[in-house]
Amino acid sequence: MPAAAVPQTLRFLTGLLSAHLKKIRSRWRKRPAGRIAVIVLAALRHDRRLADLAGGNDLSRTPVDRWLKEMIELLAAKAGPRGESRSPGLIMKRVVDAERARRP
Repeated sequence: MPAAAVPQTLRFLTGLLSAHLKKIRSRWRKRPAGRIAVIVLAALRHDRRLADLAGGNDLSRTPVDRWLKEMIELLAAKAGPRGESRSPGLIMKRVVDAERARRP
């Protein structure tokens, strides 16, 4: 994914998570949706250890693990039918490509 696509991807993930949090009526999180999206992107794109990401953001490993799983589920729900590949990297690429194609 080119570096220019990162802000677009970050906005997309932040919007996806914000909508989900509003839908489930979540009152708060330890970090805002944008920061959660950055942490999840770091885990997905750079294959960083969750404990390293958590320690660098003054968190325990558990919320980072939960956010990662939650974001993958949101992306998988947005990606398409069950028969397709479910790898997080491919799901993210497919969702971002679909968003780009949708925009004029």
